[in-house]
Amino acid sequence: SLQNGVTAGQEEISSSGTSYLNRTEANMVEKTAT
Repeated sequence: SLQNGVTAGQEEISSSGTSYLNRTEANMVEKTAT
């Protein structure tokens, strides 16, 4: 799962810049909270 998120984040960073960081962080927080 983590590798998937990292790969998606790296692809997103190309077009979204650092926005993907917020998405990845939010996903991690959600997983931890859930």
